[in-house]
Amino acid sequence: MGKYVVVKKEDCTSCGSCISVAPDIFDLDYDMLAEVIYEGDSNRGITSIADDLIDELEEAMDSCPSECIFLAAVPFA
Repeated sequence: MGKYVVVKKEDCTSCGSCISVAPDIFDLDYDMLAEVIYEGDSNRGITSIADDLIDELEEAMDSCPSECIFLAAVPFA
């Protein structure tokens, strides 16, 4: 079963913890806010994260001080 992720940008503090833990999933956008980049998702939450990246994804969520990373079992859009 897939896992889908988005960043609620309005809550992001740009600390970069998610990027340091999961650089294949997250990066900063032009406004220096975190976003999902995995497989070109562009923070839409429609791309299933590969099983071998789930541990990194969960660690990124745990390390986020603003708790702005959201995970779902179905696509967000």
